Amino acid sequence: MVYIKRVKHVLKRMPTAATTSKTVTRKTRARKAPAKKVTPVIIKATPVQQPVKPDPQIIPLRAYQTDWTNRWNIHHYEMEMLVKDVRQLVEVVTPYYQTALKQVKSIQLN
Repeated sequence: MVYIKRVKHVLKRMPTAATTSKTVTRKTRARKAPAKKVTPVIIKATPVQQPVKPDPQIIPLRAYQTDWTNRWNIHHYEMEMLVKDVRQLVEVVTPYYQTALKQVKSIQLN
């Protein structure tokens, strides 16, 4: 075993010259120059133009109906395409799934 001896460290102060008292005179603060007078600037006001209300174009109810019908037909077409794509995906993935399933079952039986 190793024992560590504790050593007391003594701090010695550095020698200094004898202190002499010096008289310090304070300087007076320099005053700022007085602010200059500012002449006011006159701004001419321009008249505000009132906005003009546009003539409203009233859309007939029949136009809303045809728009809704067209949007519904587009939605129906997009959904049919989605179902078609998912079916193709299932057809492509199924053989890989079947081979992976056979390999897992063969590992479990061993």
